[in-house]
Amino acid sequence: MYGHGASLSGLGITATGLGIGSAVLAVIGIVLTVIALIGLFRKPGAVRP
Repeated sequence: MYGHGASLSGLGITATGLGIGSAVLAVIGIVLTVIALIGLFRKPGAVRP
């Protein structure tokens, strides 16, 4: 019983770590998107190929 509970808590800790990593990646993606949008608005001439 104890070993089973320990493995479950280990999985929970791993899932929490993955959730935190996903949240960090999402925040970084949002920040990069905002920076890119600001760059597009500030330099409209640079957008044209």
